[in-house]
Amino acid sequence: MYLTDKDHRIYGYALSLSVVEYQTAILRGDTEVAAEILPTSTLPKDQLNKVARFLEARGTSFFFLLHPPFNITNTATDLKELALQITTDPDHKFDLALSLDDLDTALQITQTVLENESEIKWKTLGDRALTVWRFDLAKECFEKAGDLSALMLQWEIEMG
Repeated sequence: MYLTDKDHRIYGYALSLSVVEYQTAILRGDTEVAAEILPTSTLPKDQLNKVARFLEARGTSFFFLLHPPFNITNTATDLKELALQITTDPDHKFDLALSLDDLDTALQITQTVLENESEIKWKTLGDRALTVWRFDLAKECFEKAGDLSALMLQWEIEMG
C-alpha cells in the first residue's frame, strides 16, 4: 500500500492479506474462519506479535457489547488465551499470562529472563501470586527478587 502526504511524499507499507482476513474474521466473530486461517500458517511469522496484540485488544475492548450473541467474558478470555499462544515476545507473553492468572506460564518465562532484568518480573509475579493465594509461589518469587518487605507481608498474612 502506498500513501502520500500533503507534501507529496510517498510512504510504502506492506499489508498482509492473510492478516487482514484473520482480523476481519475475528471482528465479525467468525471463529471458524479465523481458525482456518491461523493453523495453515498463512500468517507471516513477522506479523504474529501484531496479531497477538490485536487479539489482546479485542479481548479487553467493548467491541463485544455491540454483538449480543457473544458471551463477553468467555470471548475476551478466549482471545487473550489465543494471543498468549501466538505471541513470540516474552514480555507480552508474560503480561498476558499474568492477566489470565496463568502463573505457571509466567513463572516459566521469568525463569528464562536474564538475572539483571528479572527482579521486576519476580516482584510482579509474586504480587499476582499473593493476590490469588498462591503463597508458595509468592514466597519463591519474593525470595528471588530479594523483596524482604513482601516476604514479611506474606508471613503476616499466612499467620493471620
